[in-house]
Amino acid sequence: MAEEYDYIELTMEDGTTLNCEIFDTFAFEDKHYALLTPVEDDENDDDEGEKDEEDTYYFIMRCEVRDDEMELFEVEDDEEFERVAAYVQSLEDEEDEEDKEGD
Repeated sequence: MAEEYDYIELTMEDGTTLNCEIFDTFAFEDKHYALLTPVEDDENDDDEGEKDEEDTYYFIMRCEVRDDEMELFEVEDDEEFERVAAYVQSLEDEEDEEDKEGD
């Protein structure tokens, strides 16, 4: 699903806009979510033009696809957000473990 929707513009609460890349989409507890990462200027890039992992952060949004259009919704329930964030962290931890085992 993420291949079809690579970038999106978010409007923040203060009215400013932020360009984001749709980093990943996933299902959790019978709902679909998207991880968005801001597309920033080159100020946080390393010599190869890639972001430092420590500087990367994500927005977690609930998503629905209707009529071939992805709609994103803020996760307003704090408990739901905490569960989803913990799930995302567990996926990152698993990936880190696999990377260590591969070295």
